[in-house]
Amino acid sequence: MSNPSVFLPQISRKSAKYELQLGLDNLEPLILQHHSIIDLSLASSGTLRPNERELQEIVLDQFERDFAGGWIQRLISWCLKKQAEGEEAEDLDDMVQRASAMLSASAGESAAGPTTTTFVFPSPAVERSAQSNEHPSLQKIETFQITLRSTTLLSSSTGFRTWGSAPLLSRLLASNPTSFFRPITSSPPSSKISASPLKVLELGSGTGLVGITAAKLLALSGIVSTVVLTDFDPNVLDNLRHNLATNLIPEDVGNAQVGVEVEKLDWRDFSPSCVHHSLRTSPKSARFGIILAADVMYEPELVPLVLGTVSELLEIPSTGNAGGGSFHLVHPLRPTHSLELETFFAALRGELQSNYVPQSTAFDGINWKLAILEKMEIEGQDFGFGQKGEKRDMNYLVCRIGWTNA
Repeated sequence: MSNPSVFLPQISRKSAKYELQLGLDNLEPLILQHHSIIDLSLASSGTLRPNERELQEIVLDQFERDFAGGWIQRLISWCLKKQAEGEEAEDLDDMVQRASAMLSASAGESAAGPTTTTFVFPSPAVERSAQSNEHPSLQKIETFQITLRSTTLLSSSTGFRTWGSAPLLSRLLASNPTSFFRPITSSPPSSKISASPLKVLELGSGTGLVGITAAKLLALSGIVSTVVLTDFDPNVLDNLRHNLATNLIPEDVGNAQVGVEVEKLDWRDFSPSCVHHSLRTSPKSARFGIILAADVMYEPELVPLVLGTVSELLEIPSTGNAGGGSFHLVHPLRPTHSLELETFFAALRGELQSNYVPQSTAFDGINWKLAILEKMEIEGQDFGFGQKGEKRDMNYLVCRIGWTNA
């Protein structure tokens, strides 16, 4: 990459916003240099010990640092003038926030800026939807990457960090998409019957790695679908939308007919005493075929909230969907958090007294309850996404949860 004095565009009243955004994108890694690459393509299926490498540090001389600092200040002034003139654009706020973080970093307050991490995934074999009565064929696609921003704004919130369970679940999705997402075969032109789109929900999306991975894989697989990424904190949701816009090209998901949404979701809304939520609905057809969650039960009190939400939103078995939807959960086996796991198992056995977890869910005269259908342990690391960035050995519980007769 060349020096800022070469690639940064001039700033004037007539400057195009997209050109200034491009200059900001190119300058950010030079100023912040808080970027790491996590290569998940090197991890085997039974372990998660990825290769982590830092981007090579680029040293700017005093002239280039001064030039970049002056350009950043002029950019902030340009954005504020546009806002004062009444231009309504959320990306102006984003540009000011990013530019301000770079000024803080240049002044030695590097902790004030966000960090970015690029995750490299193995080349998955995806099952492309056939255009006729032929069976879908498996095709190998190129390795893909996802780059996430982890902001330090309100850093006490867990949603601003990418915890170890999320890369693991994302890698499992990428390694074998067809085991998670049912392929949809196009009907013959003469047929009037069309397959229902697959609905995918992620709980506690945080920085969005799992949900964005799912959306990319569904687009690559040509599966008509909707992916809904959810969290609770408004600032976490803003960062989630930023990461979504950074990684998903509208043309790609549009051509594949994959809809991606970000929505606020409060698990407490699924108490029997709460009568309404935008995602809460009783018809079976409105539920989700796939629910994904990584490290969402980090306190015992969250266990019944998570399971109560899944009970309300997971697709119920019927003649059209065989055994119903699947809830894929990855949970770290932290020695200091064994109570969460005990609470989880007790809730599934029906031994937890809670208003949020129903003993059974009745549909069409049949009582259903949630149960673990498959589980395994995977050895790995938290590799630096927890407090203070330390790397720790960690085992993970991977579960597929679904409906069984009560």
